[in-house]
Amino acid sequence: FEKFISDLESVLREWESDVETREQTLTYNGQLYIATLHVPTTCDVSGGDPGNEWTDTPNCVVRWFGVREYALLAPPRGFLYDSFEIPALLSAVAIALDNCRCTLPVLIPHGGSCDAFTGMMLSSEITTRFHSDRMMGEIPRHYNHLSGLV
Repeated sequence: FEKFISDLESVLREWESDVETREQTLTYNGQLYIATLHVPTTCDVSGGDPGNEWTDTPNCVVRWFGVREYALLAPPRGFLYDSFEIPALLSAVAIALDNCRCTLPVLIPHGGSCDAFTGMMLSSEITTRFHSDRMMGEIPRHYNHLSGLV
């Protein structure tokens, strides 16, 4: 666990100084994970379609979470099924972000879907947690109104 945190810290520090390397492979518990830095490659400052700003990332992350730069931590298959694996990775991410004083959001795709994420971002006084799920099929009726969501 400590080696994984140390490796993740190294990647985060490298990205702070050099964003040329956008992908790193890490190992935890005998399993490979790919840490990928996502940054806008071309900015359309004319107020055009914000979807045109991104060439290498799902636009849903930008829309849902309002972040322009972020890192994805995922196994080669793209997302995590194991619900016990996610808390361990989030703990490692929290420790690494705190040790580096890094404010880059780190997201983990989960649940067998490429548009369900969990993650976090740390700043000096605030921890921001990110979470999204994808509802397959028909949306339950009580979720159609705000009172059903609260």
